Amino acid sequence: MIWMISSVLLLVAALLLIGVGLFWDRPGFRGRPERWCRRCRYDLRDAGEVPVKCTECGREHATERSMRRVHLHKRVVALGLVVLLGLPAFVLAPMGVYYQRMPSWLLAELVTVHGTDATKLETNPGGVLINRLLATMHPNHGGLDLKRPMSNEEALAVIRRMAEGNFYAPAGSQRWVETSGEWISGQVFRFRAPGGGWQYPDGTPADDALNAAFEKLSQVLPPWNPSTRAIWPEGAMVTIYSGFEHPRWPVEGDLNERAILRIEGHEDIVADGFRSYFHIDPIGEVGDQIEAELELSVFRQDRWNRGPDAEPAKTEHFTIGWMVASGLDQVLQTTDSEQIRDAMVTLVLPNIARALDNPGYAKEWLRPEFDRIAFAVEAEVYDGDELLGQSQIWWMAIDGEWVTRLLSLQGTTMDQYNAFGARSNEARDQGTLRVVIRGVPKQALRITEAETAWDGEVDVLYSDAVKAEEEWAEERAQEEAPPESTRP
Repeated sequence: MIWMISSVLLLVAALLLIGVGLFWDRPGFRGRPERWCRRCRYDLRDAGEVPVKCTECGREHATERSMRRVHLHKRVVALGLVVLLGLPAFVLAPMGVYYQRMPSWLLAELVTVHGTDATKLETNPGGVLINRLLATMHPNHGGLDLKRPMSNEEALAVIRRMAEGNFYAPAGSQRWVETSGEWISGQVFRFRAPGGGWQYPDGTPADDALNAAFEKLSQVLPPWNPSTRAIWPEGAMVTIYSGFEHPRWPVEGDLNERAILRIEGHEDIVADGFRSYFHIDPIGEVGDQIEAELELSVFRQDRWNRGPDAEPAKTEHFTIGWMVASGLDQVLQTTDSEQIRDAMVTLVLPNIARALDNPGYAKEWLRPEFDRIAFAVEAEVYDGDELLGQSQIWWMAIDGEWVTRLLSLQGTTMDQYNAFGARSNEARDQGTLRVVIRGVPKQALRITEAETAWDGEVDVLYSDAVKAEEEWAEERAQEEAPPESTRP
């Protein structure tokens, strides 16, 4: 629909440009003189009979028609013609007509511009490449229109181009991660050999060229984008995010990070071996504006296996800062409602009771009524009054999209975790399985985008939660059911 509307608007714009260029600037129109010099458009209404010589520029006009000609705006007309002639390309682009005729190496370059839509394989460069891979791997498939296959040379060119990036999306940039990196992450399994290593999509064992292409790809690392809250309450642990997302394309080594935080008047703060974020002890007093230099490094060796002289794969420097406030209420607002508590009972509690490390992250949390509320909860599972295990869970959604989903089993021993399944089932059968879920706004501080956090609590037997879950499922099914026909 958007392409159709855009096409109509472009057509109207092209016709307007051509019309304005040809007919707008004409004698007698909108207050213009009825006779003028066609060179300088000087008013010649009182110049008398032809031949007439313009007193402004000296041009001679031998005929009356010469003084009544439209002043053409050739550049405007040319622009309108360009738009009009280019309109078919704009109309046909969403149909994939051009993509399907392009060589694979060019499609690999265009992935960084137009991305991949796996639901419409023929209308975008990434989708056409997937279609060609499918045709290569399943040449005799009769149930799908798979188009033409991809040769080994083409497959090699695709991996090479994506590993190198381009001027629009250099390898390892955020744009590259979201386009080429995503495509490789989703299709790399087609290049994996059954016994390990690589192969071409048609099953041909990898040669030196393909191995070299994947070796180059394994050196590509995602970018950093460090951030933290603008305001932290006094006495709170400070969470700093590096913004380094662990790549899903093949990479060399066990990636982990090191951060060195340099704050004037303080010793250097070092955090080592983390991924994506780290914590530091409270620093500063109320009203202080903390300004720090942040040095981030990423290593390909595990922290415990690398020596003191290990060289990082990448190091960059940033500046970061925050203000120290007097208390939590200066940073976060809190909220609680029966609707949220009911959602906790039906959407989270049964899952936690069955598996301590699986809160479910139901899509219902993406609904508008829960939008921009940070949920940092502690869940404790009991058999009567005996603690079986506990977990900490963080999640938040903004505008129907997940911002964060994290889980920690801190506070649960390994013995408790290993025995949890059997003990939970036993308590469930006896009707003594109980779950307590409480919101901890202080823990929500680690969600950088959080401005409001839940601070309620529910304490419910598993059996009651299951009943609530079943009732909720029935209500949801009725809401989503098609309306009954009113015809006789």
